[in-house]
Amino acid sequence: VSIEGGMNIANEYALGGSGRLVLSRSEKAEEPWRDVDVRLEGPVVQDTLNAFRRNWESLSGETIALSDHPRTWTQQEGTTPVRFVQHRPDEDGDQNTRNAYLQAIRSAQESITIENAYFLPPAQLRNALINAAHRGVKVRVMSNSRESNDIGIVTDAARYFYDDLVEAGVEIYEKHGGTLHSKTMTVDGTYSIVGSVNLNGRSQWRDSESMAAINSESTARRLETRFQSGISECKRITKNELGSESFTTNLKQWAISFLAPTF
Repeated sequence: VSIEGGMNIANEYALGGSGRLVLSRSEKAEEPWRDVDVRLEGPVVQDTLNAFRRNWESLSGETIALSDHPRTWTQQEGTTPVRFVQHRPDEDGDQNTRNAYLQAIRSAQESITIENAYFLPPAQLRNALINAAHRGVKVRVMSNSRESNDIGIVTDAARYFYDDLVEAGVEIYEKHGGTLHSKTMTVDGTYSIVGSVNLNGRSQWRDSESMAAINSESTARRLETRFQSGISECKRITKNELGSESFTTNLKQWAISFLAPTF
């Protein structure tokens, strides 16, 4: 059994999804963070174990001995196809997670639903979403507002790129209240991604990440239902709102946007 996703082991998650308050980084009670993990079983767990071993060996120099206990798995009715993807830019120089996202976005025909904590996608991913919207795909994105973001400057930089996305028809919802930390995407109601991958420069060029790509209508349906349940805590970003921002605000966003690859 393997648990994959973006959730950390911290007070912020203690009551996640309950709507109750939790003591977090200060004595002030705050709303728990919104996040999601996925529970995996079967052969894919060996891939997650191998990913852990690679990271452990890179960091410690110690090799984890493989168990000689035989592992068997009987194909069961209703088994879900899952692919585990690991990204290690420093060690391997790969673009595995970015390519997986690009392939899914470019193949979308009906819908793309994204819930991502730090939505500041590099140009290639941003353009793929814009192109999807132009060809009639319903693209919805939920991310943090400056109020809910634990790194507020990321929202400032992200909003600089909202204009082109909104102009293309992408629906962007900014969450208020507790911090959103999820990293999920569903495509066409059949394909899902759940992991630690933020759609930002850090996850593409700096941070080691991992994700599960799941071909399952039921999983996609549950994630989309979850997305919909969070809409009430969000405000949709409109073209008029972006157009009414002051020159000073736009100048600030423009200046910060140059740092986007480091966020």
